[in-house]
Amino acid sequence: MARGRKPTFPTEIHDLKCLNIRKFNEKGYLKQYHYTNGEINFSSLNIDFAMKIGKKTGVLVLNFGDYKQIIQIVSKKSNLGAGLIWFFECSETGLNGRKLYLHKGKFVHRKGVPYNYAAQNYGKNWRFVRQLFRREQGLDIPEYKREYYNGKLTKNYSRFLKALEKTSITANEFKEFRKIVKL
Repeated sequence: MARGRKPTFPTEIHDLKCLNIRKFNEKGYLKQYHYTNGEINFSSLNIDFAMKIGKKTGVLVLNFGDYKQIIQIVSKKSNLGAGLIWFFECSETGLNGRKLYLHKGKFVHRKGVPYNYAAQNYGKNWRFVRQLFRREQGLDIPEYKREYYNGKLTKNYSRFLKALEKTSITANEFKEFRKIVKL
């Protein structure tokens, strides 16, 4: 039996194994009136599955270890009118989602898992210092932010510009800056 203390920090979402319906769709498993079976491989876990799809609903049966889980699959019409969008229906929360996360031996919706994102485990001041050093190294310049829409700066990009102004100071000026901004 393992000894030691149990961690007190919350689970981070990227540490959980994730079952994504997109992978099933890319492999062509989500066609109407289709039956398939196969295996899902995670780094330390192999899961056998069987999937049966009807006209608008389906069933996914997962077998891993001594455990068996049945997950309902539901569909909704696309808002573009181009077919169906498929979702997992969580047996724990009853919520529909495109991803399910493995938590305590079951795949559940993210709202059924107590988790944090990695940045939430740091304090506000530490997040700012991290952002400062990332900016100094040139790593904090996202290319995906849209700068203008209809000739005006977007809210998201203007917030980004304000963050750049905040982070353009040196680490020695950080204490003075904290007093001004009241972080």
